[in-house]
Amino acid sequence: MVHWHPLRFLILFCSLFWVSLQAKTLHAHYRVEYGILGKVADVNVTLNRTKSGYTIEAYVAAYGSLAKMVTENLHEHHISKGSIKHHLLVTDTYTMHKTYGVYKSQTTYIRKGRYNRVYKRYKRWKHNRLELSQNYRLNYRASDDLLSFFLNLPSKLKEKKPGASYHFRVIGADRKAGLVTVRIPLKREHRAYERLLGKLQKQERYIKVIMYRKLYGSKQGELEVRIDQTGIVRYAVLEDLLFFGDVRIILEKLW
Repeated sequence: MVHWHPLRFLILFCSLFWVSLQAKTLHAHYRVEYGILGKVADVNVTLNRTKSGYTIEAYVAAYGSLAKMVTENLHEHHISKGSIKHHLLVTDTYTMHKTYGVYKSQTTYIRKGRYNRVYKRYKRWKHNRLELSQNYRLNYRASDDLLSFFLNLPSKLKEKKPGASYHFRVIGADRKAGLVTVRIPLKREHRAYERLLGKLQKQERYIKVIMYRKLYGSKQGELEVRIDQTGIVRYAVLEDLLFFGDVRIILEKLW
């Protein structure tokens, strides 16, 4: 199997819809393009909210014969579940199901206790036969996962100072430290962002998200994003990947 790393992180990138937590249900559909290949994946994200808790589900599926071939018909299903405290989503569990070729895997992160300790359970099957099972505690503490984190960002980035970088621990992010950095670009950098993401419309802005993972030759997994006044991502790009160019994530429908 070709390990097509960009697809493994599309779930994260396409879950960046920072909507009001008053919405009980929200659906978003994204088209994913990869350089000269055009469309390579579909991503669908759903948020369901109750008075005391929430569930976020995200699905990714390879699109087109070439994408299906190199990923062995990759499908992923990510599920974040937890509670709502002080208007923030607090993760209880974050689960990732993945199937490709003759393999399938399940990764579950569990947050426990007041100190936000995180435990990881990983299982992998080949031809429906279990071949690997691991259980261990991670070396960092966090209350956000890859899906809930972005919904909490408006509260976490109250100042939004141009040029400033904000560092967070996120379940399911960087393997060793769970580190994610969000940077607010300077005004003089906007022209470069505009060439990449298009001109800002009314009440839109740019941000950069750094994942600290080498994704197809990108040094740190840096994602440039254009979002609107409610935080909904309209366009995002993972730049300068090997072979075929950038990965582009484009919002097609929100309801």
